[in-house]
Amino acid sequence: MKKGVLLSLALASFCFGLEFSSFESNMEFNNKFDFPFHPSIGYGSGAFHKDNDDKNVIYTITDRGINIDCKETKNILKDEFCKKGKVFPYPEFTPSIYKLKIKDGGIEILETITLKTSSGKNISGVSNPQTEKSYSMDKKELVYDVNGIDSEALAISNDGYIYIADEYGPSIFVTDLNGIIKERWVPKGVAKSLDGADYKVVENFPQKLRQRQLNRGFEAVSLSKDDKFVYTILQSPFEGEIDTKIVPFYAIDRSSGEVLQTLNYPLDDIDSFKLDSKKKKRKQNDVKVSEMATLPNGDLAVLERVSKTTKFYKINPKNVQNNTLKKELIFSTDDYKGFPSKIESIAVINENEWILINDNDFGITGDKTKIIKVKF
Repeated sequence: MKKGVLLSLALASFCFGLEFSSFESNMEFNNKFDFPFHPSIGYGSGAFHKDNDDKNVIYTITDRGINIDCKETKNILKDEFCKKGKVFPYPEFTPSIYKLKIKDGGIEILETITLKTSSGKNISGVSNPQTEKSYSMDKKELVYDVNGIDSEALAISNDGYIYIADEYGPSIFVTDLNGIIKERWVPKGVAKSLDGADYKVVENFPQKLRQRQLNRGFEAVSLSKDDKFVYTILQSPFEGEIDTKIVPFYAIDRSSGEVLQTLNYPLDDIDSFKLDSKKKKRKQNDVKVSEMATLPNGDLAVLERVSKTTKFYKINPKNVQNNTLKKELIFSTDDYKGFPSKIESIAVINENEWILINDNDFGITGDKTKIIKVKF
């Protein structure tokens, strides 16, 4: 992979106190197949800014790597590979964290942190026993990887630990600054299925989380301003409750791993996501929580999205009514032209500036990674 950037877009808008600018920045990916697309590293699944870093330095994270739904293989790969599950063209891919410096019209890769097991072996993003079957490009079923992770968000503590939200589990991985996994926090009853994992498995989340929808685990994680608590939200309602418009929010004691608080986060009605509902009928279950970040005053910014429409809400675990969090809209991309689809990352730089990044799905359908600077 080369350091550098491909730049092809610049735009700006100002309205109602919000100003933003955007550029495309793609990392090269070794394409060993004759695909009808040109893959690039999808590093925008999650983002984080450390308070003591330069304002242009952020950390980002990839997800599990290139994967193609079995139902899409005929369309994308021109052949039907499987009926149900995922195809992994690059099963050896290691989910990674990137320390980036944003420059005028580009980025510089300062550090690449590959995620590793406790013994120092690179992990993969291949399906683990908590999720669906996976296949290789020769149409053979891949063996479950007990260490497999679908990383979707990160938060870094002041004393040098990285907390990573996992969509498979759902679970939270705890690593050091070198990406070595120290613990994996999972729902009660899950540890047995992860027997043989090369790290400590801690059953601290409620057992009901085992009823999460397939691949609708955690996509959001953040830390309290004093670093005492880890916060996370389930991406979607539980299986069998998909029309409830409620997902659980958890507050975890960072030192003990104990879940101290469970609150309800209320999702918006699907019809309020105007750009997504404009051209086709959408289901309520299309609404997801894809990111959460801590604001300078201790409030939390929550990213709620479908695809084209992304909403940013402000919540506080102390601001509840009947065990349900009260939320306040910060802004919606429905009100501005130029924002990309599938924004999944928030890096809070200060009280007046954020950096947002979309997930380009490794360029499977030609999407580019876009970095957006937002000023309030």
